Amino acid sequence: MGIESLILAILGTVWVAFNAIITALREINEKRDVIIVGFFQNNKLRWKHRKRLYENDWKPLYKVFLFMTASFGVIFFLLPLLAKGTTSIQSKVLWAICILISLIAFFAFGSFLKLGKSDKEIITEALNRAEKEEKEEG
Repeated sequence: MGIESLILAILGTVWVAFNAIITALREINEKRDVIIVGFFQNNKLRWKHRKRLYENDWKPLYKVFLFMTASFGVIFFLLPLLAKGTTSIQSKVLWAICILISLIAFFAFGSFLKLGKSDKEIITEALNRAEKEEKEEG
């Protein structure tokens, strides 16, 4: 693959990765908010339903999200291997750009890992509180 085609591939991959990460992050945050607040479209959710949302929706989605973010880092890191017919300077610039982008993706992975841990603590606290309240009510 020539340098021009590879630059287009990098730009396209950055666009796809950014959109995928933003969309997935929005979905994860919406699920988290429903679980914590306990309401979905003006309907109060019972504790068991919220717990199932956490176990069956939020957790798997979060794990896929982490895998996706790390995968984008690996893809960006390996993209320069597709370069053929580049000069030494072009190759060095290409590697520098791709390494920078992959480092950003790996930094995002680490940030999302920490964010997920704090979200998990908040969700667990909200679920414990909801369970206690339901037991007291009935």
